[in-house]
Amino acid sequence: MKTLITGATGFLGTHLVKTLLNEGREVRCLVRRTSSKSSLERLGVELVCGDLLDKDSLKRSLKGASVIYHLGGEVYSSNVEDYYKTNVQGTQNLLETCLDNGAGKFLFFSSIAAMGPNRDKKKPLTEDDICRPISPYGISKNECEKFIVYFSQKYKLPSLIIRPPVVYGPGLNGSSRFLGLLRIIRKGKVIIPGKGDHRISLCYIANLIKGTLLAERKVDLTVRRYILTDKRSYAYNEIIDTIMKETGVEPSKIYVPQSVIRGVIGCMQFARKAFRLSPSVSLARLKEGVCSWDCDISKARKDLGYNPETGIEEGFKTTIRWCQENNL
Repeated sequence: MKTLITGATGFLGTHLVKTLLNEGREVRCLVRRTSSKSSLERLGVELVCGDLLDKDSLKRSLKGASVIYHLGGEVYSSNVEDYYKTNVQGTQNLLETCLDNGAGKFLFFSSIAAMGPNRDKKKPLTEDDICRPISPYGISKNECEKFIVYFSQKYKLPSLIIRPPVVYGPGLNGSSRFLGLLRIIRKGKVIIPGKGDHRISLCYIANLIKGTLLAERKVDLTVRRYILTDKRSYAYNEIIDTIMKETGVEPSKIYVPQSVIRGVIGCMQFARKAFRLSPSVSLARLKEGVCSWDCDISKARKDLGYNPETGIEEGFKTTIRWCQENNL
């Protein structure tokens, strides 16, 4: 059984490749010509150079593949259009090419950003909630999900959608939000929205990979969605305090009232409308950063037997040690 992975050179993709190889799976990876391929070459996987926007390369990569893990896409661009072009159009291209090549399973890594933050802080996000994404990235992931549902229902393509939160663990790339938070704390000052009691779900990389492989067994003609996170969510203060404990750094905490932050966001939105400016990725990230992202994994527990073992105490210790060893 040959498995194709897009986005294999990224943080999640690299861990997935290693896990599948350890299970004896035959793995092929679609990689951009400009991507660093040395780690994948050392693993001995089959590489196909191409792009999600190049259907010829997609045909080559899909030949003989019965399982597709689609992780490739834009995550951190400052250009709003990149999210649509790479994520939405790229996913549509891959789905259309899958139909011509008889793929057996299509597994898509979406994001909790596709759902949007908690509207009711007393109720964690579930797979059944109405999606209200607030960022270009989240909107693009939500559009991708819609395409997957459409293709699955119309063309009987067995599909599954994984929704992880911010993922952490050894192997983080330089643009990760977790690493960005580490660097902010190291500088000695950290801004905390409100009282810092809003809750955020995270996922240690090993938890996510285990849950994903459990979910693969459930793929059938009914599109399934699963939120995969750590065992529980964390208060923002708990995240900061755990990092402080593991790094030995004690930054000044600057608590900013939520009303002040909402006022700043409102002024930025008014200015963009008044001057007819294009949508702002930085403004969207600011909005996401002050929201609650508390998720419920009851469905994954019940359907998959998902039991995430690693929490932030152990996970942060391992991740921070790796970052220190690699001078990040």
